[in-house]
Amino acid sequence: MEIEIKLDSELEALPSDRAVWILGWNNRFKMTMIGALADYHLEISGVQPKEGADVERSRLKVHNVTIPLQNHSLVFTTRHPANPARSLSWIATDRPDALPGLARKLPHYGPYSYLAFEGEEPTNVVKGQWPVIHSPMTLYPLNSRGERVEIDRATLPPRQALATLPAVFSDARMMEDIRFLSAETLRGRGFGTPELDQAAEYIVDRFRKAGLKPGGDSEGSYFQSWKERGGIRSKRPR
Repeated sequence: MEIEIKLDSELEALPSDRAVWILGWNNRFKMTMIGALADYHLEISGVQPKEGADVERSRLKVHNVTIPLQNHSLVFTTRHPANPARSLSWIATDRPDALPGLARKLPHYGPYSYLAFEGEEPTNVVKGQWPVIHSPMTLYPLNSRGERVEIDRATLPPRQALATLPAVFSDARMMEDIRFLSAETLRGRGFGTPELDQAAEYIVDRFRKAGLKPGGDSEGSYFQSWKERGGIRSKRPR
């Protein structure tokens, strides 16, 4: 893959025969990108509708989510306005030290249309996809003046799943085990005590019910035995 990097001052217009990335808040082609995103209701405070205007480092609003520009890195992708078959993307950051992290992470965010990252690492805090617009499969009603009226898309009411699978993990069962093994009746399960053997038998019973195969000292046994200093014998489930 051939990648060509140019300063914005070296171009009269953005190429339309290839995917294009715009870099920086003050890139002279940023208004082209903002215009391409206008239908998605992207708002950046301080941006004036004219070529070459500086972006005020204040806040951005996308899909009713407000993101402060300070300490954040933003990434947007849409169709190239001069060639819908190509993409136009924009990376702008308030943290230059976040760029190495962005280079590592962005390849893993391919399905998303817009992203926001925070800090030097950087940490992803917002991600989403643009809705489908201008599709021949979408028809908008007209008002009395013949103007197209865009209405909110209808949503289906929530419904229960066709099947509910049992939970793989049961916190109630785990607490049952914890209560038994930490009970005062086991007296701390000290080495060489009957209470330690009782705890071991309890764990073996749980292993057996879970379908685990034995891996002890002898065939069919769940126990591994050893001798502590002082001649104390002990065993543990395995």
